[in-house]
Order: sequence, then structure tokens, then C-alpha cells
Amino acid sequence: MVLFPLVFFFAVGSLYNRFSHRDLHFFSALYFLFPELSFVFFIYLLANIAFPGTASFPLELGILFALFDSNFLMSLFVLLPIMLNGSYNIWLATRLCFGPIRDIVIVKEPGKLNRAEYIIHSSCIFLIFFLGLKADLFFKLVSSGFLAYLSINKGFLEFLI
Repeated sequence: MVLFPLVFFFAVGSLYNRFSHRDLHFFSALYFLFPELSFVFFIYLLANIAFPGTASFPLELGILFALFDSNFLMSLFVLLPIMLNGSYNIWLATRLCFGPIRDIVIVKEPGKLNRAEYIIHSSCIFLIFFLGLKADLFFKLVSSGFLAYLSINKGFLEFLI
């Protein structure tokens, strides 16, 4: 989904505003310094690995079912990057949130999220869980639009076949 890279950029921007670093080597122990931001970052990482209940789970599950149905061998090759993505994201979350406190880091604004960050992060988390738990509404909207597109462009599709 398009939502996840955007929320990651916003979360990294929130980190950059506080630490003035873009290097991940400097980030650790976010849970002890910024518990709200570490919670938000962890929810985004769960959505990135297609955890059940998040918005990417129904999409990735549908892709895997279709791939297993069409080509079993190719689906086994696709499972390796999915497992690597999940393991890397879990490693990243534990390193960023629960790693050792580094004395190199100078924090500009310690503590909580500001009001704009809170509104944006809470609306993104709501969308992640709403689209994950009510995916049928999204699929009905997309499929009805796709079927209408097919009925309009039937001649073009017959030309392609």
C-alpha cells in the first residue's frame, strides 16, 4: 500500500526533528526516551510485515493465495523475501526501541509527540487497522469500480485477447 512508506517517512522525520541525525546507528532506546513514538513506530512495523489485522495483511494474503494457485514453485521463491522482511523489521524494532542508551545522542525535544504529530499518527494508525479489519469494504469498492471499467472498455479488452 502507498500509506506505509509515507508513514515511515513521517516517523523518521519525527525522529530527525528530535535527534538531528538520519543515521540509524545513533538511534536506540526509543522506548525509554519517547514511549509514544516507539509505540507508533512499532505499529508501523507491524503493518509493514503484514501482521493480521493490519491493512497489508488481506492484500498480501490475496497475492500469496493467487500465486500458490497459479505457480507453486514461484510462490516458494516469493516466501523468502517475505520472511526476510519480517525478520528484519522485528530486528529493527527491537534495536530501535529497546537497544542500549547511547551517550552520543543529544535530544532536542524530549518526551511526547506534539499535537500535529499526534493527529497524523493517530489517523494513520486508525486507517491501518480499519482497512485491515474491514478489508471487505475496500475490496467491494475496488471491484465495483473495476467491473464498471471492464464494462465500459469491453471492446478494448476483446481487442487485446
